[in-house]
Amino acid sequence: YETPSETDFGIDPRDSGFKPTVFIDISKQLDRKLELMRIYESEIGDFPFPRSETALTALAHLRGSQAGFLAGEGFMLLREWIN
Repeated sequence: YETPSETDFGIDPRDSGFKPTVFIDISKQLDRKLELMRIYESEIGDFPFPRSETALTALAHLRGSQAGFLAGEGFMLLREWIN
């Protein structure tokens, strides 16, 4: 999963960073997600902080636009098991 200010920086210079391969539509849940993020006061800040409400909303719109949603979350599929 993507965590602004964490997954956008890699220690290894060869690391290509976070490149989502799976997208989830969170259009109906975005307001609730932002509401719940406000509980974690020490993890959010004012824009331009990466985990500000403005930045989180922009990221949700970016990931959504990459998949044809109004708002989305991106994930990197590293392994898949099918029974």
